[in-house]
Amino acid sequence: MHGSSFMSELVVNSPKIQEQFITETLPLRFVKGLGNIGKWSFLKFWRAITYAFIIIKTLLKFRPDLVYFTNSPAGFAFYRDAFYIFLIKQINRNIALHLHGRGIKKQSESNTIFRKLARYIFKDVSVICLSQPLTQDVNSFTTKPIFVVPNGIPSIAQEQKNYTKLPSVEFLCVSNLMVEKGILDLIAAFSILSKKLPNVTLTLIGKEAYLTVQDIQAFIDSKGLSSRIQYVGAKYGREKEAYFRSADVFVFASHNEAFPLVLLEAMQFGLPIIASNVTSIQAIIQDGENGLLASKKNPTHLAECMERLAKDYILRKQVGEQAQKIFYECYTLPTFEENMSNVFNAISTK
Repeated sequence: MHGSSFMSELVVNSPKIQEQFITETLPLRFVKGLGNIGKWSFLKFWRAITYAFIIIKTLLKFRPDLVYFTNSPAGFAFYRDAFYIFLIKQINRNIALHLHGRGIKKQSESNTIFRKLARYIFKDVSVICLSQPLTQDVNSFTTKPIFVVPNGIPSIAQEQKNYTKLPSVEFLCVSNLMVEKGILDLIAAFSILSKKLPNVTLTLIGKEAYLTVQDIQAFIDSKGLSSRIQYVGAKYGREKEAYFRSADVFVFASHNEAFPLVLLEAMQFGLPIIASNVTSIQAIIQDGENGLLASKKNPTHLAECMERLAKDYILRKQVGEQAQKIFYECYTLPTFEENMSNVFNAISTK
């Protein structure tokens, strides 16, 4: 499931929110798989028109005090959601827009129509962002205070990771197979690392998207790493948890992220993390404290960070323990539900 869809489902099903508010939910589903995200189709267009009528009908019947909407910041979906927000504003002016992505500021600088729509969308509405750095994406379009609510995920029974000095170090990456997720950068970095350290392995977990299994395997074979890197496909539930428990270091080399939930998963299991130094990730990972930050699209620097953690058992233990500590302090589901409930109450009483 896409991260924003997962978080929306947590909001909808939150017992804390349900006990405080009477809600009506409209699930807007446009794609069947990750590979269809961002691609135009007639089916999507037809569903968009159909949902418009459903939104109008529900608003007129339900008459909510607050409309909560998760809008897309890019692509055709941005214009589609702008149309929906226009319809909502005709019936209800008390709106909370929850942004799970980024890119509005950048696109508005080069696209006049986009900029005008952004001004209309965010005028006189409440906005929820995932981190303080992401507020810069919309702060020039709204005069209202922006709420910051970091994501949170369900926690598994807390357990202390067994940090031991092993002869080999296992790196783990969990990510959908997309170029922008940095999968190819990671394989290239591991190729550099493997020439220096014979005792490292890499496990890749993820669902096919814009890259296929054949694409990934061909790239691994071209680097001569078929015996050192294993791609095991998509894993879920306890099967995925087992990989988190057995890994020594988690690596996430994505080029552009808003708030990757997979980092919270790795933190929960006490894994030291290496992640790209994109702005939004820096709100989660503090370099040298609960992980290391590597320059994005830079396999050489990524390999250096991997080598540093592979060689330094004490550092792995320190940043892994700190990562787990921060997770339980800031990123659990109850904390997220409490924060969202507080925001809804604050907006509703204005």
